[in-house]
Amino acid sequence: MASTTMEGANEAGRTAVNALLGASGSNAARAQLFTRDSIPAFEPFRQMDAARYRSGQPNLFDLP
Repeated sequence: MASTTMEGANEAGRTAVNALLGASGSNAARAQLFTRDSIPAFEPFRQMDAARYRSGQPNLFDLP
């Protein structure tokens, strides 16, 4: 699951660069990708958000 943090944005950028390098056939070194541990206490909220998304409802923190 993507995260709306600078770390998430940076990881998405590195992933995109690697995809472009692969699609172009480049033999340049790929960007290093990182993983981070999720916080178990937030899992119920992630599940609730996923259920809302599947049913077409907005995230609880979306503002009008």
